[in-house]
Amino acid sequence: MGTDKQYFDVAICGAGLAGLSLARQLTLEQPTLSIALLDRHESPLPVAAWKVGESTVEFGAHYLSDYLQLNDYMPDAHLKKLGLRFFFGDGRTPVEQRPELGLSGFAEVSAYQIDRGRLENDLRDMVSQDGAVLMEGARVTSINMSTGNQLHTVSYTSQEIDKPQHLQCRWLIDATGRRRLIQRKLNLGRPAKGHACSSAWFRLSGRVDVDHLVSPEQSAWHARVPGNIRYYSTNHLCGAGYWVWLIPLSSDVTSVGIVAREDMHPFEEYRNFEKAIAWLGRHEPKLAEYIKGQETLDFLAMKQYSYTSERIFSSDRWACIGEASVFSDPFYSPGTDFIALANTFCCELIGRDFTGQTQKNQAEIYSRYIIELNNRLTQNIQRGYRYLGDEIVSLARGLWDYSAAWGQMCLPLFNRVFTDADKQLALRQTNSASFLELANTMQSFLEQWFEIRSKRGGHLSFQFFDYLSVAWLSSFRTSNLRKIDSMAGLTDQFRANHTLYQDLSQALFLLAVEDLYPQRLDYFARAEQLNVLHMDLNPETWDNGCVFATETVSQTNFRKIYQEIRLQLNTVNNDNGLVSDGKDGNKETHPGCSGAVPEEPGRAAGGD
Repeated sequence: MGTDKQYFDVAICGAGLAGLSLARQLTLEQPTLSIALLDRHESPLPVAAWKVGESTVEFGAHYLSDYLQLNDYMPDAHLKKLGLRFFFGDGRTPVEQRPELGLSGFAEVSAYQIDRGRLENDLRDMVSQDGAVLMEGARVTSINMSTGNQLHTVSYTSQEIDKPQHLQCRWLIDATGRRRLIQRKLNLGRPAKGHACSSAWFRLSGRVDVDHLVSPEQSAWHARVPGNIRYYSTNHLCGAGYWVWLIPLSSDVTSVGIVAREDMHPFEEYRNFEKAIAWLGRHEPKLAEYIKGQETLDFLAMKQYSYTSERIFSSDRWACIGEASVFSDPFYSPGTDFIALANTFCCELIGRDFTGQTQKNQAEIYSRYIIELNNRLTQNIQRGYRYLGDEIVSLARGLWDYSAAWGQMCLPLFNRVFTDADKQLALRQTNSASFLELANTMQSFLEQWFEIRSKRGGHLSFQFFDYLSVAWLSSFRTSNLRKIDSMAGLTDQFRANHTLYQDLSQALFLLAVEDLYPQRLDYFARAEQLNVLHMDLNPETWDNGCVFATETVSQTNFRKIYQEIRLQLNTVNNDNGLVSDGKDGNKETHPGCSGAVPEEPGRAAGGD
């Protein structure tokens, strides 16, 4: 429908999750603003068979519950999520024999599997009740963007009035998804920084449960996650270059999707439903057999889904949010996270504009932050697709990525650091070591580990790894998924986080040494600290001492972290028949490096 009103403080083009959540946030935080949402779809939206993007993680779930004040609504209308769960290896291997990374019970701070149709229907009711003007059946035909203090103009048609209608606004928000009105108009879109990846997905009526892929007679497998609750995880069936998702929805529907790197699994092989089922038959035959003949509600496919942008916020009072801005990769379910960040930045810019407190370059700073985050995340995830069939390297990557997400993203969001310039400056000053430099080093290290494992095999594996049963990781998660009352407390937590990242990188290096060269593990038994920026897995480089730190800055816990990870791993034979329990091997000593090796032997790596 149209409206007789011709001016709004904020006009949001698109009433999907991004646009609706921004309207909700604005009405809660700045209730005097006049807001219009224009969307071509009319209520009620289809429930379940509607949009992809059902899985959330702690970051986005907190935004929905706290920022949008949906804490009571979310657990009633949507399914509580049992974390991310991964099954690695060859998809032709029985599921019960594939290494499993996931939780055995629900965590204290939850995320949700959201039914997008249900959530968006409910948000439409909420924002209308909050005072926003929701214009359904309104298709935006053009936007006329102005500079300075001139107003923007939005032209649209409606089902009631076919001829163009117009409204003006001070702030213009593009939430049109991949239509990307502003980016196309200003030629801002840019190719993704990672690898070309594509996807296809469909929804099936009823429960598609990964537990049903394993016979009830496999009682030990079922008992390690009691109550058939794996269903509530975002389940990833992983193989070299691909993963398949299984996501439950509260409307008794299950979402199934294929995601793959183009250079390893061409999009042409699964671009329609028949081809997708055939592809599953080749790569995940147990799942293909299980879903054969089930009622299919819809099917969608997307070639090379990732992209980035030159800019997403402007001092000329426009912004791009949701998929109208950037899109990384669905592997870690970051879509709602990016909505949370962009919407919060948008609220800050709008609020400062209407109170006369606009900060110089703030729009550019916010643009750079989200664009660089999107680029890093895209590269990180898509580089790792090569080794999704390798459980040990993928486990190491997961431990690092979880820690980085909780400490670098959740802590600031839970404490609204991103929109406080003073807090940002203070926390940057506490970052004595460059996290980004360390993260880049870790990516190269993981790729080197995989390359060596793929050629000569490894000695470590696991059957089931419950990542929150690892004490240091569970404690780290709890420490970061909380509100901290004081700036001093927040600063202390950031310092502790960066210490943990350095400890974890050293622990993963020891794990890689044991996996690849168990006979040489004792070479590092007495080192108090390793050089986190020189973690080279070529033993020929070790004798030059670069892998050892030249001085001990502080007493680290990397051996404790290594041992806690090691407790859940199994030792296996590789092609050479070599077996290691982490305690055997040749005893070597480091040939120098003042300060790296203490006078008295330390605790032996791999045991007390």
